[in-house]
Amino acid sequence: MVSPSLKPFAISVVFAGISTLVHGDVSVSALFSEHAVLQASEETPVWGRAAPGEAVAVSWGEVTASTQADENGEWRLHLDLSRESGQVHSLILTGKNRLEIPDVATGEVWLCGGQSNMQWPMSRTNGLNEELKRPADPYLRYFRVRTRSSETPLDDYEGEWVIASPENIGRFSGVAYHFGKELRQALHMPIGLVDTSIGGSAAETWVSAETLATDPDLKENMETELRDRTQAPLMRSRYFQDFNRWCEQYDRAAPTPGMSLDQVLSTESESWQTVRLPGLFNEEGLPVSGVIWLKKSVTISPDMEGRALSLQFGPINGYDTVYYNGHKVGETTPRSNGAWTAYRRSYRVQSDWVQAGPAEIVIRVYSPFDNGGFPGEPHQLFIGPEKLSGEWEATVEYNLPPMTEEARRNCPQPPPEVDPDIKIPTLLYNGMVHPISPYAIAGVIWYQGEANVGHAGLYRRLFPMVIREWRTRWGQGDFPFLYCQLANYGEKSESPGESKWAELREAQTMTLSVPNTGQAVLIESGAVDVHPLDKQTPGHRLGLLALDKAYSRDVASESPLYESMRIEGNAIRITFSNAKDGLKAQSSPQNGSENSDEITGFAIRGSDGPWVRATVKIEGSSVHVFSPQVEHPVAVRYGWANNPDCNLYNMAGLPVTPFRTDFPASRDSSQRP
Repeated sequence: MVSPSLKPFAISVVFAGISTLVHGDVSVSALFSEHAVLQASEETPVWGRAAPGEAVAVSWGEVTASTQADENGEWRLHLDLSRESGQVHSLILTGKNRLEIPDVATGEVWLCGGQSNMQWPMSRTNGLNEELKRPADPYLRYFRVRTRSSETPLDDYEGEWVIASPENIGRFSGVAYHFGKELRQALHMPIGLVDTSIGGSAAETWVSAETLATDPDLKENMETELRDRTQAPLMRSRYFQDFNRWCEQYDRAAPTPGMSLDQVLSTESESWQTVRLPGLFNEEGLPVSGVIWLKKSVTISPDMEGRALSLQFGPINGYDTVYYNGHKVGETTPRSNGAWTAYRRSYRVQSDWVQAGPAEIVIRVYSPFDNGGFPGEPHQLFIGPEKLSGEWEATVEYNLPPMTEEARRNCPQPPPEVDPDIKIPTLLYNGMVHPISPYAIAGVIWYQGEANVGHAGLYRRLFPMVIREWRTRWGQGDFPFLYCQLANYGEKSESPGESKWAELREAQTMTLSVPNTGQAVLIESGAVDVHPLDKQTPGHRLGLLALDKAYSRDVASESPLYESMRIEGNAIRITFSNAKDGLKAQSSPQNGSENSDEITGFAIRGSDGPWVRATVKIEGSSVHVFSPQVEHPVAVRYGWANNPDCNLYNMAGLPVTPFRTDFPASRDSSQRP
C-alpha cells in the first residue's frame, strides 16, 4: 500500500449543497467532493448529471472510466480502485466542461446509521478535551448527510466532508469518531465515515415502502401512520376550536395574561410548598386543576458546560411552558401534537445557555381538567445526566373550580398523537438512504433501538429487514453490518422482574442469525440518561468487530453468548460461547460497580416462584447459578432489567450478553447459522 501524503491541489470548483453543479453541464453527487474517501474496490461507483447524451469521463490518478448520460441527463460509471488504497489524487470529471475535485483519498468507507446515540456529536461526549489536544488526522474524514424526510424516494441530498482536526472533531458523531480512530490506528489507511443517523428515529423509517409491504403487520402500520400524518393538521385545528368553546362554556380557561416568570419568581417564599415529582397535583396538596408553577435548582457540572442538554419530564397532564435560567425552552399547547397525557415532554436547552454552577428550571402547568400533574416514572425526569425526580417547589397562580359532570361528559377528546417524521415508516429511507446509495462502502455500523422499545416482537422481524434492505440497495453482497446493543438505562431495579429494554436487547441478539453481523454489547456503559456520554466504549467495540469480521485481524471481538443450560440438583449450569479462555468478574466505573469477585446480574426461579437474585460460581466457560431460596430451579436470567448491575466478562474484557433461558427462541438466537 502506498502511504498517503497530502499534496497541494489547484481548487477549480467550490462544492456545497446537494450536487456540485457549476458553470457547465457536468455535475457530480455531493459525496464526491473535497476531502472525500472512496472505497478501494474493484467497482467504485461515481455518478452525477450532465446534458442528455453527453459523454462523461472520470479520472483519479491513473485510473479512468467513461460513459454517456442517459435521456434524463443521469450518468454512472465505475472506477477500479482495488489496488489504489491509501493514495490521494484529484478526481477529474470531463464533459463539455471540466471539474477538478482536490484531495480525494481511497481507503475504507463505513456507513453510520441509527438514532440519537449514533448521531450524538463529539462536542457533547466525555473525553472531548483529550481528543482536542491530538494533532489533526487528515485521513480520518466525516460526511454528515443532512436531515431530510420524504414520502417518495429522493435522488438529491446535502452534506460535506470534513477532516478530523481540532476545529472539526466536535462535529463528528462520537461513536463514529472513536470507531474511525480505532480503524485508523490498526489499518493505517484513510477512513471515511458517512453518517446518516437521526435522533429518535424508529427502525421502520429506515426501510423502503416496498419492503415494509411484504410484512402484513408492518404494511398496515405504515399505511395508518401515513394516513394519520396527512390528517393530523386538520384534526388538531378542529380540536383547538372545540377546546376553546368548551373552556368558555364551562369556565375552564386560565386568566389572561396571567403572571409573568419574573412575577412568579419574586413571590414570597411562604407561598411556595415542597412537592415530589413525578406525581399528581392532588396527591401533593395542590389544586387538581388550574395554573401551577414549579421550580427546582440543579447544579451543572463543569463537563456539561457549553453542551446542549436534553430536558425530559415524561408525560404531563396539562399544558406546560418550560424555562431554564430565565430562558424559555419550549411549551406544549392545545395545538401541539398529542398534547395530553400520551405526549412525553422533551425539550432541548441550547448550548450557549449552559454554564457550570447553579441553574433553575421553572415549569408553568395549566391543567383545565381534573387530573393535573406528572403521571410518569422517576427515570423519565432528567436534564442531561442529572435526575430531576424528587423534591420541587410549587406555588398556585390560579385555582379552577371542580369540573361538573356535564363538563366532564362534554370534554373534547384530543386527536391521537401523530409520530414525527423520524418515526413514520419509510420517510428517512427515502430522504437519507436512497439518495446516497450506492456509494461504495466497506460496511455499516448501527446504533438504534431505543425508539422501538416496547415492540420487541416486531423488532425481531424489522431489524433483519433493515439489514437486508440496505444490502440489497447497495448491491455489494452481505457486507458487514455491525451494531450496538442498547446500553443500560434508567433507575436501578430493587428486585428482578420484567423489562421492555431487556426484551429489545434480546431481539437485537437474535439478529446475529443474519449472516455477517456483529453485536457490540454495552450493558455496563450506559447511564440514567438515555444518551450516555461515553461514546468511546461503543466505538471501540464496533472497531474490534470490524477488524475481526471485515479485515480478518486476530482480535477478540465478540461478547460471550448464552449457549446452553443444564439443571444440576438445586443449581443450573450455564455455558457460553466466545469464552474459551474463561470468564471473570470485572468492575465497571461507568456503571458504578466496584472490584469484587462476586458475580452480579443473575436471577433464578423455580417453576412456581418469583425471580430472586442468584449466587454464581465461575467454572471455565460456564457458570454455576443457584439460590438457597430456590430448591428446584427451572430458569435463569442475566442482565434482565433496564439498568442491571452486570459484571461478568470474558478474558478479553468483553461483557457477557444479557439473556434469559425461559424464552425458547433465546437459545436459538444465540447461535450463528
